[in-house]
Amino acid sequence: MTHDETVERVDGIVHRVCVAVAELPDRTSPEDEPDMMLVNHDELSTILRIALSALPRAETDDGWRTIESAPKTDPVNMRALPFLGWCPDKTAPLGGDIRVIWWEPVMQRADETSPRARWYGDRDVEERPTHWRPLPAPPAQAGER
Repeated sequence: MTHDETVERVDGIVHRVCVAVAELPDRTSPEDEPDMMLVNHDELSTILRIALSALPRAETDDGWRTIESAPKTDPVNMRALPFLGWCPDKTAPLGGDIRVIWWEPVMQRADETSPRARWYGDRDVEERPTHWRPLPAPPAQAGER
């Protein structure tokens, strides 16, 4: 990647972060600072993780990140963010499975007395992932190549 391509990529990330912060719901700027954008730590951390996950990874990096670093909710749309998760399972041939997972901030199962946050997956059950990575891009539509 050339220097100009790197600068262009960084500028794109900065722009996406600023747009995401500006689009956070229920925000007003202080009267004496109309250009100021207010954001809390969790919101900014999630926005940055989403933006930075688009960066190319080093060839020696397998792309997996620890689950603690996973973004939990899209702060702009307040929706779950699906991604791939490594879910250990002693009965699986490889010692685990790769599943589409997302964070459910408040969910209550029928056998529970109160709701709690949890990782949930495409098998419609609670998951216990240890690692995550972004979903791959969908295939190009015919004629869009």
